[in-house]
Amino acid sequence: MHIGVVSTHVAGGGAEDVAAKTIKLLIEEGHSVTLYTRDSVSVEDYRRFYGEELKCSIAVRKALFDAKLFPTRYRFLTNELWLKGSRDGVLLDLSPSIVPLYLRNPKLVYFHNVPKFDLSIANSGLMKLAFCPYNAFARYLVRKFVADEHIHMIANSRFTQARLARCHVKARVIYPPVDLDQWRRPMHHNQRRGIVSLARFAPQDPQKRHDWQLEIVRGRKDDLIAMGNCLNSSQEAHLSKLRENAPSNVRFVTNAPLETVRDILSRRKVFLHTAFEEPFGMSIVQSIAAGCIPLVHDSGGPREIVPMRELRFKTVSEAKIKLDQVLRGEYDHFMPALRDHIEGFSTKTFKDGMLREIFDAA
Repeated sequence: MHIGVVSTHVAGGGAEDVAAKTIKLLIEEGHSVTLYTRDSVSVEDYRRFYGEELKCSIAVRKALFDAKLFPTRYRFLTNELWLKGSRDGVLLDLSPSIVPLYLRNPKLVYFHNVPKFDLSIANSGLMKLAFCPYNAFARYLVRKFVADEHIHMIANSRFTQARLARCHVKARVIYPPVDLDQWRRPMHHNQRRGIVSLARFAPQDPQKRHDWQLEIVRGRKDDLIAMGNCLNSSQEAHLSKLRENAPSNVRFVTNAPLETVRDILSRRKVFLHTAFEEPFGMSIVQSIAAGCIPLVHDSGGPREIVPMRELRFKTVSEAKIKLDQVLRGEYDHFMPALRDHIEGFSTKTFKDGMLREIFDAA
């Protein structure tokens, strides 16, 4: 069977990693795959991000309208991808756009967050008038999408599932895959030092809250290694501002190969995750497998990964107190339970669930 996979971007974060894992498992099952994306794919970059070759056909499609001229909510980000995918037996959207506007509904949608089902209309009188036809058509497409009972709706966490339910979208939960064997490292608590974080430096993702990380470690003897992808000029500008405000005990590591990321995680004591209402949090699972004690914001999907309230915080001041406790080893005893718990986020669990949904959709 030929399967089309839509992933707006190829590298960068958890959504792109899910697309890469899905493509890999489909090829392993003997299917041919076409990847529809807006990114020009570099073989070297793909190997650096995922540690292997991209073994599928690639169709690069740019946005229909210039982003500088049209706000994101007014662009048909995906229509061209869908229309060009008409020969595919099954079409999977693994990175739904900010507003789900489909001329041809996909067979399966994997939600990494909740799209905007209520369209915003320009405040300006002239702009409002100019976009009236667009908004009317867009609302029709959104209603058609939500009402389509044949689409297999998948959420990446119970948190995302609950948010979708508020929009009358019924979704099943299939957690993103983490190759736990590749990330596992001995714990050796007494040999580990310092703090580490892993989140892309994206200004459009303010919930990552890198600024909180800087405040949490400011004035401490323990150092923080802040890792993340930095792939374009806006992300570079954002990272530059973070560098300017960072204390001397913070070191930034960008676009590191997977093996470097794993090596750094294997040497660190604490994994600090400050994102607010993160839909899931694959990096948290990876850090636990690598032997780090996680300290995460008490919201969103991370609650499903880190069930212990002692390892979650709501404010910077609370995080500072708990960071001291984690560094002193007061919560080392949670590690066996955490490592058992993350078995539910394994590649095998994801593969079994996704293949079942894909074949049902076909």
